[in-house]
Amino acid sequence: MFYALNIDNHDFSGFFKFLVDSTSLIITFVLINTLIKEAKKGYHKFRHLKRLYKSVKNFNSLVEGVDALDQAGRSVGLDRLENKEKVIEALTIIRADLIAALKLEKIFRENPDFTSNSFAVNLEPLQILKLSEQSSEYGRLFNEAIQIGITVQEEMQSLQGNASKPYRRTGV
Repeated sequence: MFYALNIDNHDFSGFFKFLVDSTSLIITFVLINTLIKEAKKGYHKFRHLKRLYKSVKNFNSLVEGVDALDQAGRSVGLDRLENKEKVIEALTIIRADLIAALKLEKIFRENPDFTSNSFAVNLEPLQILKLSEQSSEYGRLFNEAIQIGITVQEEMQSLQGNASKPYRRTGV
């Protein structure tokens, strides 16, 4: 299910739908896979995954909000969404970071003795985009996107800090 991105006529609804559909599919697969494999283990092993899931839900809500704003602007014949390409670029970067964070969480969860300080989320492209962002509805949504990216980065750093501490089963 691939939706083409048609920049010429500024119709990004297919792209937004692709982002939401593919991200939702990925997180659903990861959650189901995790729950099946780890159902009998302690809840504490899932706290990072739960936080990442909330970030994915926030991301999906943000994408739907941007899409609704875009459709509303088109329905009245206005192209008031002047920063659309920058927002799409930021959403694409954050989506990639969310996927990387989910994969990293899985690695750390399945290999509790694994430690590495080489994993990092690169927020530099988002921060560069933020410098040129104007205050508008897209600006507000863009700031929300950056907050999601920062939350993912913090969660990945938290995962790295906990990777050196093996998970212990409690209450058994």
